Amino acid sequence: MKRRVLLASTAVVVAAAVTLTVFLVMPPPSVDPTARPMDAPSEIAVLEGLPENVSVAAVLAGSDELLVEQHADLARPIASITKVITALVVLDAAPLADGEDGPVLVPGEVDQQTFADLYRSGSEALPVSPGAPLTQRQLLEATLVASSANHAFMLAFQAFGTIDGYRAAAHDWLMQHGFQSTSVIDPAGVSELDTSTAREMLAIGELAMANPTIAQTVSMTEVVVPGAGTYPNRNPLLGVDGVDGIKTGTTGEAGFSFMMSARLDIGDASEHVFAIVLGAESNAGRFGFATELLGAIRDGFVRVHLPAGTRVGEYDPAWSPPVDAVLREPLDVLAWRGELRPDLLRAEPTEAGALVGHVSWLAPTGEATAEVVLDSELPPPDPAWRLFGRWG
Repeated sequence: MKRRVLLASTAVVVAAAVTLTVFLVMPPPSVDPTARPMDAPSEIAVLEGLPENVSVAAVLAGSDELLVEQHADLARPIASITKVITALVVLDAAPLADGEDGPVLVPGEVDQQTFADLYRSGSEALPVSPGAPLTQRQLLEATLVASSANHAFMLAFQAFGTIDGYRAAAHDWLMQHGFQSTSVIDPAGVSELDTSTAREMLAIGELAMANPTIAQTVSMTEVVVPGAGTYPNRNPLLGVDGVDGIKTGTTGEAGFSFMMSARLDIGDASEHVFAIVLGAESNAGRFGFATELLGAIRDGFVRVHLPAGTRVGEYDPAWSPPVDAVLREPLDVLAWRGELRPDLLRAEPTEAGALVGHVSWLAPTGEATAEVVLDSELPPPDPAWRLFGRWG
């Protein structure tokens, strides 16, 4: 009997010892951070008088984060801005090398009829003649600079043979690039079903300006169109306030729109900005909004200065006083609206100076970050807490 009691007591002691050992050697729990709100962002006035029905958006080249937006994801008619898509689709299928003019198209009866039909409908259309053949480059220039609708049709027909061939190519190109909110029915934007969103058109504009042929073409102040004459660029802001492109668009349904590329002096650098206005009520309105937008972007980057050791959050373990998360290095940066965003990770007990996250902000050159570290040691729990504090 005594032997049984002794064995039972021994088992209890061993179990208790094992349990105690397990609790003492178990890894300490990690600690969730609490981010501290940074300085309140500056209120940047952006187009305060912007009508509710107008879509606007602006972005830095290479960034997906919109600086400014209103109805950026609303699909609406884009009118002649469609011609930028046509240029991209055609040049994807039949690229032009620097100095190359491409194949020659001799306008025929079909092209003359297209001109007549578009002209009667009120579209921007330029005369064509069998005696004035056009190269692919000349068609492209007439389409993008003079905004000729019938030359956009000829450009598409030259590359794809039929309107159905063009539509299929345009659809494939849009899907390959992920532009699921953009629809193209004709190469000139004549149809009300040629639609897109401000967000997607900014991305399309960036692709256009990355194409040397398109970028060179939209920067032309005027164009000589064989059989038609000399025409100025339809973009009156070209060369003003850093604007180097891209395209206007106007129909009764679409209103007055403008997709814009500009090089802005922000801080000590020149930065590439894309902006768009869709659905303005007047010609003056679209260019006025565009000019205001550029000014707001330039003024929207605010200088932020924070010393090293600035507290951006804390870790408050149940077993010890809170530990601050601080900036490793001083910050003297330009940030959009002066806004800094702490991004802290769960942390296990570790030494002072350990990296625990970042502070990020949108800088003129794109997304930027600074390291966040622990200001002091985040200690492990002591044995008493391990044994009893877990259930406190």
